[in-house]
Amino acid sequence: MSEIVDVLWGARPPHSAVNVIRRHVGALRRLLEPGLPARSVGRWPLREAGGYRLVIDGGCSDLLRFRELCEQARRAETAVRTVEVLTEALALWRGPVASGIPGEARAHPAFAAVESEHPAAVREAARAALRAGVPDSVLPELRKAADEHPLDEPLSAALILALAATGRRSEALSAYETTRARLSDELGIDPGPELSDAHRSVLNDTLTPDDHAPARPGPPIPAQLPHDIPAFTGRIAELNGVLALLPGDDRPTGTVVISAIGGMAGVGKTTLAVHRPTVCRTDSMP
Repeated sequence: MSEIVDVLWGARPPHSAVNVIRRHVGALRRLLEPGLPARSVGRWPLREAGGYRLVIDGGCSDLLRFRELCEQARRAETAVRTVEVLTEALALWRGPVASGIPGEARAHPAFAAVESEHPAAVREAARAALRAGVPDSVLPELRKAADEHPLDEPLSAALILALAATGRRSEALSAYETTRARLSDELGIDPGPELSDAHRSVLNDTLTPDDHAPARPGPPIPAQLPHDIPAFTGRIAELNGVLALLPGDDRPTGTVVISAIGGMAGVGKTTLAVHRPTVCRTDSMP
């Protein structure tokens, strides 16, 4: 009871806090068991040891069923079966956890712990899908989870590898640049090893069998430059250098100017080029 009071009201609970909780529990019992008479104890939740206990199984709770399926996936003998079971588990998810209650209550560690189970399952499904050679099967869930957890580096790494494995190399590199910029702007850090390794694998086209299996054949995907990123900043000297090569008002325009942006892999050549797509472009340089 004391923990419930603390979660709901913090350090300033009303004098009637315990009575309010009891009324809410009574309403909850009637929601769980429609038709339950007033003041009846019912089956859920039960009073015990100064608080309440909810005794249920996987047939009554989507969260418990989700956990059961995740455990089955860990014991699956093939990657294909793992993907199938995790897909069923993820279909049960109705996030965010505790949606609709005050933010102060949602900040409780119990809710955060449950919330973290979803991206963990998505990451595992993505790894299994790569091994099974069906990375496209998890892309919608991966994209959604990455949008909801933009600073989750392992999740972003999984998305990058899945995009590359389905032939979307440019989109994979763009996803990396977006995540890298967000980490820098919001946390002031560089990408960690897992995200950097995924980026390097895509750049060098060195995805290993553990990273992915060959994707199912499909229509060819055109090789296109990624979109400009909203968080682009800096590189003023480089942009001015490229623009300075173009004809000005006092220079003839009959000559076609061709320029190249060179540098080590991963320094941002493509990001710089597409920031001004009408005036410069880049090809991969050794």
